Amino acid sequence: GALRCFGTEPFWSLDAVPGEDVGWSEPETTLPRLRADALRTLGRFASNPELSFNWYDAAVLSQKIRNAAEKALIGREIARQIPNGASVFIDIGTTMEAVADALVGHEGLRIITNHIGVVSTLCEHTDFEIILTGGLVRNRDRAITGESTTEFIRNFRVGYGIFGIGSLTDDGQLLDYHYRDAQASRAALEISKVKFVGIDH
Repeated sequence: GALRCFGTEPFWSLDAVPGEDVGWSEPETTLPRLRADALRTLGRFASNPELSFNWYDAAVLSQKIRNAAEKALIGREIARQIPNGASVFIDIGTTMEAVADALVGHEGLRIITNHIGVVSTLCEHTDFEIILTGGLVRNRDRAITGESTTEFIRNFRVGYGIFGIGSLTDDGQLLDYHYRDAQASRAALEISKVKFVGIDH
């Protein structure tokens, strides 16, 4: 189906060449339908006016819940193709959290990521060597972005890169919600020998 997002942020192209104008297209700005389980969780905000709430938080929660079975399937399929002892970059996003869950059974992985959620999962359940990038932390989804993130990523080379994306165009162009995220992902694509994209839309 059509990708829907909250707000009016453009989708930034991951395929733009540095130094060129970054292409973007306006997203659909109608609010998506939230699943009932997400609405039940959000109900606590309605009953407690002291809790802060915004629709972006609702979008992150809904994204995490929506297609959870599909995300887990994607995670398992990608993890099946990653050998023990590999060096791996794992991108941001809820699908990447499912990939991290699926990698828990591996041994000797060396992970680079800009996603605190991925680090949390892997630290709790593995003895992998994990490198967390520096940069600006976006509290709502625990993503780390910004110019320092992009520059940090460029210091490495990995055998495998695993990416989450905002959308995929009809002609195969990868798009993201935020310009900073697209820049970091582009750098990670450059350092990765084998690339996987997890899409659950």
